[in-house]
Order: sequence, then C-alpha cells, then structure tokens
Amino acid sequence: MTNAITIRNNPAGYANILLGVAATIAEGGEGKPILGLDKKTGQWQYGQENTPLHDTCVLAVDPINIRHGWIAFLRNTPGLAQTVEGEQAMRLYPIGEPLPYVEDLPALPIEPAKGRLEAVQTRWQFQLALEMKIIEGPGTGTELTYRPTSQGGLVMCRKLMEELAHKLSGPDAAACVNSGLRLETDTSVRTVGIGNCT
Repeated sequence: MTNAITIRNNPAGYANILLGVAATIAEGGEGKPILGLDKKTGQWQYGQENTPLHDTCVLAVDPINIRHGWIAFLRNTPGLAQTVEGEQAMRLYPIGEPLPYVEDLPALPIEPAKGRLEAVQTRWQFQLALEMKIIEGPGTGTELTYRPTSQGGLVMCRKLMEELAHKLSGPDAAACVNSGLRLETDTSVRTVGIGNCT
C-alpha cells in the first residue's frame, strides 16, 4: 500500500506508523539536490554547489514521500559503498513498508587498507529520506531531498514526524499539507508546520 493511499484512508494509522519509526530514532530524491548541514559553518546548504539555504526560507515537507532504509558509506575514503555484487549500498522503502533486518541486506565488502588506515568492514546504517520544496524565500520552487544518517539529523526528523503524526491524528488532519518549516543552524527545526510539496 502506498503512503498516499494510507494517509488518505487511514490518517490515524499512518500517524502510528510515523510514531513507530520516530520511536526507533534515539533522542539526542533521486535527481534532486541533497540538503545538508555544513559541518564547519553550521549553515544549511544544498546541491553540488553547496548553495546556502537562506535563513528566511520556508520548506514544505512532503508527508506522502517519507522513506526509511539503509545506506553504507566507505570508511577509508569518501563516498557511497557498493555491495559485493557491485550495486550501490542504499535501500530506501516507503515509510509504510516494513524495514528489512540489516542481516537480510546484501553483503558488503571489506574496504581495503589505504595509507595508514587499516582494512575495515563496511557497515549498513539507518537512513531517512524526506522530500522538501522551498515554498518561501530565495530559491522558491526548488525541490530538495534530506537524507540524514547522523544523530542530529535523525533527531530533527523525529521531531518532524512526531508533529506530523500529531496533526494527522487530530481533527485537522487536512491541515498538515498546507504549511512549511524553518531550519535552524543547530540542526534543530523551528516548525511552522508540515507541508505537501505538490
């Protein structure tokens, strides 16, 4: 069942799914530019050119296209790992689908030693993917994907999913598709609301 059908037919059930996934995150788009936080400056930025996200920007999160899954990065060099079969080590599933156990994912190779770094086993790690659109401010209309794997990014997503679940389980479930959010530089989120990117 797709997220769109689930959210339309059973918003409270979808809210429970969101809370279930959010609970697995500890406290504490293909083709679309990736949104990220610059580790040196603390500035939100996106795309290959690292375009700064202006402080006045409001982003809409598309609640229908929230995904969760697994990803593996190389540890001795930057980049995405590959499975032993040569496929990209990234698996994303609609939030309404169960997440496969890490033991059931394709095998990952041992990354060879490089310079003074020892050979190391590549590992799968949890990832979320949120589709967003800038709906106000510089870059209005730009579609983005946010795919955190860090604790801070996952905690921010937890807050967003909890707010979305709260709105979906309330009397104003339809209101969750009409507003946006502001990102702060400390990876927290000041929510104006959750919006649909369509």
